[in-house]
Amino acid sequence: MKIRRILFIMMLVLVTASTAWAGVPLIYRLNMGIANPLTPETFKKSHLSGFNLGAALGTRIGSRHELSADVSYNNFSLNVQGYLSALEISDADKAESSATGGTAHVTTLFLNWKSRFPAPGEDRFIPYLFAETGLFHFQQEQLQYWGPIGKDATQSAASSTVKGMGAGIGMNIAIEDETYLFVDIGFKIGFTEAQRTAFYPIRVGVSFNQVL
Repeated sequence: MKIRRILFIMMLVLVTASTAWAGVPLIYRLNMGIANPLTPETFKKSHLSGFNLGAALGTRIGSRHELSADVSYNNFSLNVQGYLSALEISDADKAESSATGGTAHVTTLFLNWKSRFPAPGEDRFIPYLFAETGLFHFQQEQLQYWGPIGKDATQSAASSTVKGMGAGIGMNIAIEDETYLFVDIGFKIGFTEAQRTAFYPIRVGVSFNQVL
């Protein structure tokens, strides 16, 4: 149900922006892939690599550059064994412990700048670099820990919306006029309180141009 809600919001953003930019040559991107937790160490240890979904709407600036509004949703489920290791408890306590909940979600709304670097004499495979900045929303669901007698604990749900930024490198692969497959790897960071929250997404998607 949560994924459907995220997809609906993405489509709403695209439709609204498309209406505002009517008559402008537009670039649409849709993608999915893998998201890998990076920092802080507790985030990396306590969560598994998850999935990401994304969409973007932009326009071309000159022949090599693109400017777009990019929204993405990233999901990281709890790594129970990693979470127990992060607690630094004894092996005997680990054997008697379990946990549930704690899924983390990161939703970003970034302004994305992409620069393409066409290889001389070869237009099908086009590498690019990108940089982005905007809003970074981190949310973690309530976590319930069951340990030895007297050590049960509940970690409350938490969320924050902060500034974020990212960068990465990728490749466009032309499949027909103005339609491309793309794959890229990036780095995203949110300036959350105390410790920065960062992860790196690997994305595969399709990009196509259209004039409304």
